[in-house]
Amino acid sequence: MGGVKLSTEHVTSAAPERVWEVLADLEAWPVWLSTVDTLVPLTPGATAGIGATYVVTQPKLPKATWTITEWSPDAGFTWVSKAPGITSTATHTLTGLPRGGTRIELSVDWAGPLAWLLRAAYGRLSQRYIDTEARLLAVGGPEVGDAGLESRCGGLAARGAVGSMVVVVDVPDADGC
Repeated sequence: MGGVKLSTEHVTSAAPERVWEVLADLEAWPVWLSTVDTLVPLTPGATAGIGATYVVTQPKLPKATWTITEWSPDAGFTWVSKAPGITSTATHTLTGLPRGGTRIELSVDWAGPLAWLLRAAYGRLSQRYIDTEARLLAVGGPEVGDAGLESRCGGLAARGAVGSMVVVVDVPDADGC
């Protein structure tokens, strides 16, 4: 059976290290990310990295257990969730840009005989969720009281949109924002 892939891409002027700081703090996601209600490590106190497992609850989606399969500081991570008939793989990729800033690429791949059913039941909602996550990583947002990268980096000078990609123009300060 064929799989289903959802993806999005956003750009921020923040350095990959600064975006990673927000992205890699998994247990803080429910604080700044409106699409995550809870994110709890299966082993309390465990360090995020390959093999770490988390139970994630999101509005309007079934609870899922995710295990990190790839972990590359300042570059991204991948985690996998398995359920009968479906394997979900979510990838978070950060790429430094030649003139500064970071490209944030997020994707969710559903594979297995029930991938089509997940697409029908949750496709639009899941696409909206990954778009929201990428946008909030890039610029923060009102849903979280500007608690995303924007507030951590003291605000952004200007924002503009090009197609589905958010382009942020800013002059980084001394700490990489």
